[in-house]
Order: sequence, then structure tokens, then C-alpha cells
Amino acid sequence: MNPIRKARMKKKMTQEEAAKSIGISYSMYAKIENGNRGASQKTMKRMADFFGESVDSLFLKISFTFSEHIPAQREEAVK
Repeated sequence: MNPIRKARMKKKMTQEEAAKSIGISYSMYAKIENGNRGASQKTMKRMADFFGESVDSLFLKISFTFSEHIPAQREEAVK
């Protein structure tokens, strides 16, 4: 599930309610959450603060730790 959607659902809010609380339009919020639009740094910070999350956790598309990635590489090398 999309991290922004997950954070919103955790607060049991609609997109419209979240947008109003953050101070952006519903249309802008929906596009950001659905990945159809980027967000300014200011908006990303406001969303992260509102949801109690880091900007990275909400907006980074690729998130894995180094240790999670290494075993997969080893398995590929063995094949």
C-alpha cells in the first residue's frame, strides 16, 4: 500500500479531510497520494508533520536496507 495512503488510513481520514487538515486542495492531495503529481518540499514537510512520519518514509519510492538486498544478490550469484 502507498505510504501516504497508509498514513491517512491510520488516522481514519478521507483524502478530503486530510487535505483540509494539511492546508492543500483535495485535488492536489489526491494527485499526490495517487502518484500523479509531485509535491513541493513545503507540502512534503507539511504532510510528514501532519502524519507524524518522516518525509523519506512517505515519499521515497524505493526503500530497502542494505542487508535486505545482499541475500538476494548472493542467491543470484549462486545460480
